[in-house]
Amino acid sequence: MTYEIMRGGTLDYEFYRHGRSRLRFRGPAKDGTAPYVAFVGGTETFGKFIPDPFPRLVEGLIQTDCVNLGLCNAGLDAHLSDPDVAELIAAARLRVFQIIGAQNMSNRFYTVHRRRNDRFVSARTPLRLLYPEVDFADFHFTRHMLMHLHRTGPRRVAMIRRELQGLWEERMRSLLRAAEGPSVLFWFARGAPPQRMDRPGCAMTADPMFVTRGMVDRVARDATALTEVVISGRAAAGDVAGMHCDEMDLPAAASMLGVRAHREAAEALAQTIRPLM
Repeated sequence: MTYEIMRGGTLDYEFYRHGRSRLRFRGPAKDGTAPYVAFVGGTETFGKFIPDPFPRLVEGLIQTDCVNLGLCNAGLDAHLSDPDVAELIAAARLRVFQIIGAQNMSNRFYTVHRRRNDRFVSARTPLRLLYPEVDFADFHFTRHMLMHLHRTGPRRVAMIRRELQGLWEERMRSLLRAAEGPSVLFWFARGAPPQRMDRPGCAMTADPMFVTRGMVDRVARDATALTEVVISGRAAAGDVAGMHCDEMDLPAAASMLGVRAHREAAEALAQTIRPLM
């Protein structure tokens, strides 16, 4: 197994901000004068530890500027709540929306950080009433909190899951309907969307978290196309070859989709995008 350890620093992501937005995106920044494809998504779209994430690879394959609007650990709230980013998405010739998990959104049970959506901010009254035995001051991240709630009371956490699943569909539709022109919904994971989540622990281990086949199919009605990439066995097995990270980040890097997976994603997306341009 090979990887490149970056001595004295990490991969240069060429961070930039668009307009007055406080969100930082991976560069290089585009001047916006040429037609472009906007890629909206989470950690995989951003390409943490990946020298050439799939948006950059697609750019080379279709010979059109591609703007990477991926955010590490993003929920849907970050992109939806930023008017400058919404403007950038709307102005794109075509938009690709990565399907991300449902856990990192503010809802009637808890709130998340406005920009760093994986950060748990506070429990609302319904959640405190649902789990009176839990001290929510112990949590800083949504996934950690939800895993604890599942261990404490799996039947109760199902109520939160259903709330998040409904909101996810609503907010995904809002993203897809916010701009005219073609859009591609993109599933990129180690497995296909699960049909159901009623098996013990299934909902908590699935990634993207809480997203089912039915949810994907319903939201896809508002997209021009749906592209699904379930990465191959060779790409799925914790392959960190070609990733840029230091030794402390190796466990995190091994849990992510690697260079080979990004190549598979780019090839599939390019085939979908070309006829739509």
